[in-house]
Amino acid sequence: MKGGLFGYAAIVILLIAGTAAILNIAKTATVTVDVVTQEGILTSFENFNYFLLKSYKQSIEFISQKTAYDLGKTGGFLQGYNLWEQYPGTDVLKENLKIKIEENLPSSYLKGDREVFVRDINIEVEPQQPSINSAYFTVKGYANISTYGETPDSRVFLNPEINLDVPSSYFKLLEIGRQILEEDKYNSKLNDVNSLWNTLEADFPELDFTLIPTIRDYDVDIVDIIIEHHFCPADFCCFSPLEADESGIIYGGEEIPYDYLKLNFKVKAEQTEQTDPDFDFSLSVNPNTGTKLIICP
Repeated sequence: MKGGLFGYAAIVILLIAGTAAILNIAKTATVTVDVVTQEGILTSFENFNYFLLKSYKQSIEFISQKTAYDLGKTGGFLQGYNLWEQYPGTDVLKENLKIKIEENLPSSYLKGDREVFVRDINIEVEPQQPSINSAYFTVKGYANISTYGETPDSRVFLNPEINLDVPSSYFKLLEIGRQILEEDKYNSKLNDVNSLWNTLEADFPELDFTLIPTIRDYDVDIVDIIIEHHFCPADFCCFSPLEADESGIIYGGEEIPYDYLKLNFKVKAEQTEQTDPDFDFSLSVNPNTGTKLIICP
């Protein structure tokens, strides 16, 4: 009988030990799964933040180009059309570009179950020197970005440094615009738009100039000046991206959602002289076929 008790006792001990071992294994497995799950969430969140910063910095380039394009259509002014005189100077035009870029940068968005908030954007815009030959301007500064993940504890605060060159001939057009008003070679011809057009086309052959004299209220003569950059090197510094609903231009045989950079501003100038425009073309006639060909060198 005593031997039988010892045998039952051994079996009970083995069962208890086995149960304890199973419970321990189950507990350990749960912890392991939980750790792996947390690591997966953290890795996914970290990857999200990495690509967020990369795409954010890339977006600054396109937003800066688009902002320069939009400001160019209003003569660099923040609100509508105004006359160019001594005002605005290059410093004011540079500040206006900075203000509009900061306004146009995204402040928040939702991607899946992650929220992103951008606060305290602070940038500076600098044209490369000398700006008359510049195909770029520099955007420098910082932004405070907060990202919220799947759980309340998944929060990251980022402070990316902004420092990039934006392909654009915006400041080149501004510089030429200011020269038209400030240099005697050009401002002395504001009363004769054809003479001024001939001079500008000769001095800046890579640009297109449109000068339109009009009479506004109170018999004030206005010259509408449009400077357009058509020549595009490999980096497309004279192109600006458009919105999805804006039609692009034909380039390389296909339409792309980009447009040429323009600067459109107005000056007060009474037209008192008239010079014939200097069109650079010739007419060729083939006497055998009667074919006429206009040649524009």
